[in-house]
Amino acid sequence: MKNACAVYVAEDNLWVQPVENSLDAILHGMKYSDGVEFDLRLTKDKRLILHHDPRDSDNRYLEEYESDELDNRLIYFDELLEKSEFVDPWIDQAKISCIELKAPHPKSRVGGGWFGNEACMNHMKDMIQLVNENISAFDIPKTSKVIYSFEPLTMKAARAFGDEHDFAQLMPHLRQWGTTTVQRMMGTPSFISHSLPRLVERHRAKGSPLLPCASTYLFGLRRHLTLGRTISLTPASIERLNQTRKGYPIYVWPAYLKIEHTLQKSGITTITDNLDPNLYTLPGGDARWVKPATQPLSPEQKIELELAPIEMHKELIDELRTNVTPWHELSSSQRRAHLSVWRKNWHWEKSLDELFDITDSNKLPWEVVRMVGHRGAGKKYSP
Repeated sequence: MKNACAVYVAEDNLWVQPVENSLDAILHGMKYSDGVEFDLRLTKDKRLILHHDPRDSDNRYLEEYESDELDNRLIYFDELLEKSEFVDPWIDQAKISCIELKAPHPKSRVGGGWFGNEACMNHMKDMIQLVNENISAFDIPKTSKVIYSFEPLTMKAARAFGDEHDFAQLMPHLRQWGTTTVQRMMGTPSFISHSLPRLVERHRAKGSPLLPCASTYLFGLRRHLTLGRTISLTPASIERLNQTRKGYPIYVWPAYLKIEHTLQKSGITTITDNLDPNLYTLPGGDARWVKPATQPLSPEQKIELELAPIEMHKELIDELRTNVTPWHELSSSQRRAHLSVWRKNWHWEKSLDELFDITDSNKLPWEVVRMVGHRGAGKKYSP
C-alpha cells in the first residue's frame, strides 16, 4: 500500500533552487524536464531580458532603463541563446520553450497609461520582432516553441507576423499591475466567463496551438464559478474532457505536486514549480517521472513504476533515468509505438499516420504530454 503521507524527498542531498528566470534556473529546467517556461521584458535599448515582475529590486520599471543600467546579474535572451546547454536540447532533443511576453506597467513611461492600447500594442510588436530576430539563426521546430501572454493585445500584435510562430493567451486574463490579490480580483470576470471546455473551443477556433491556463479551472472550489460544464480531476470528468478536446493540448500552471500525477495521467501538460532532482515520490505516494515526453516510458515501465513501493522509487527511477532511451535517440518504429499508445489513451483526433508525419527525432506533436519548468526551475514562493 502506498502511504498518502509519505516523505517524498527520498535523498539526503540538498537541492538549492536557483533564482527564477536566471541562467542556472533555465539550464536546470532544460536538463531535468521536457522544457522551460520563462518571462521576457523589453528594455529601453531594445533588449529582451528574462524577468517576471514589472519592477526590479530597486523598484524601477525595467522598460524605462537601458540594459547597462540594470543589475548585471540579470540575463538577456540573446545571452541565453549563446548557451549550448539551452540551445542544443531545444533544437535537437524536442525540448520546448514557452516564452511569456510581459506587457509594460501602465505607469511606466512606455506603457501608454491606463488606456494607451496603441502604445502597448506597439511595444508588444517590438518584442515579437526581437524574438524573431534572436532566434532566426536557429532551426527550431515549430512545435518546440510557443509565445504567450496575459495581455490580449499581444494576440493582435501577433497578426502582423502571420503564422511564423504559434501564439496563445494565458487564461484567465490577469493584469500587469496590482498585488496578487488585486490581480485575482480583476481576473475574476475573465475566469467566470468561460469553463475549461469553452476555453478549449475558443483557443482552438483562434488557431492557438494550446491552451495555457490556471489549475483553478480543474482543481479546487473556484472551478464551480465558471459558466458552462465544469471539469474536475475525477476519471469520469477527465474522460469527458478528453473525448471533446480530442488531443487539443492544455498546459496547466501551477501544477501543484499533489495533483501533478493525476494531471499527467489525464493527458495534461504540467508547468511545475518544483524540479528538485532528488524528488522521487509525490505527496500522494506516486513515483515521479519528470520527462514524460522527451524520455518516455513504455506502458510496461509505467506499470512497474506505478506498482513499485515507495522505498524502491529512488532505485528504480535512477535506473530508468540511465536506461530509458530519450526521444531523440529512438528509432522510427519506437517513436511510432509511443504515439500509438498516447493517441489511444487520450483520444487524439489525428490519425497515427498524421502524427507520425509531423514527428521526428527532434520534433514532438503539440498533443504530447510534457512537464515544463516554470520560470526555469520553478517560481519561488515567499515563506
